[in-house]
Amino acid sequence: EVTLEVNGVRVRVDIAADFNGEITLIEVKNGPSAGFTPNQSIVYPKMIDGIPIVPRGANAVPVWGPGQIGQPTTQYYLIIKKY
Repeated sequence: EVTLEVNGVRVRVDIAADFNGEITLIEVKNGPSAGFTPNQSIVYPKMIDGIPIVPRGANAVPVWGPGQIGQPTTQYYLIIKKY
């Protein structure tokens, strides 16, 4: 899990990885009643529109690198999978 922030609202995505220079963020929801948290309901629509995100915490370092932590970036691709 990796913590991201958009306009002061934080979320944790389930999977984050750098695939050949493309940062891919994956959120997985399982079950017919699985829904977003209140913060996810705010942040994910903005991310789909490509708003800059701010990577936070040690788990984000392997994905973005230490120089990008705490800095806004639009370098990401968001995937949301519901099962």
